[in-house]
Amino acid sequence: MIYCLDTNIISFYLKNRYNVRKRINDEGDTNIFVMCPISYYEVKRGFIRHNSTTKLAEFVDGFIPLCPVGDVDRAMLDRACEIYSDLTKEGRIIEDADILIAAFCIANGYTLVTDNTKHFERIPTLEVANWAEK
Repeated sequence: MIYCLDTNIISFYLKNRYNVRKRINDEGDTNIFVMCPISYYEVKRGFIRHNSTTKLAEFVDGFIPLCPVGDVDRAMLDRACEIYSDLTKEGRIIEDADILIAAFCIANGYTLVTDNTKHFERIPTLEVANWAEK
């Protein structure tokens, strides 16, 4: 199975919270991980903004080899437009970044691993898993 790790799961991994690091290490034996380019942007911008050079290096050198960054393509963007339209019609809109992450997963057939199930469960065709047991 291919899992796409959401921004909050990446953050939990880097902070060693909620046993996320252990779960990813355990699942990595039989599964593949990928990172949405939107999550890459969200994580890296935070480290740069806070001048967290040590954490940035850990992210780039230690995490990205485990979980490479995928590509934005037209199928993803087209799917994001459809999700936005559907959610707007239903009055259940979520942030654009979350729509783009969901579209990335759907367009590529990935399961999204997130702690933000409340927002992502609004998208019926998205497979969601929560590995952040608090």
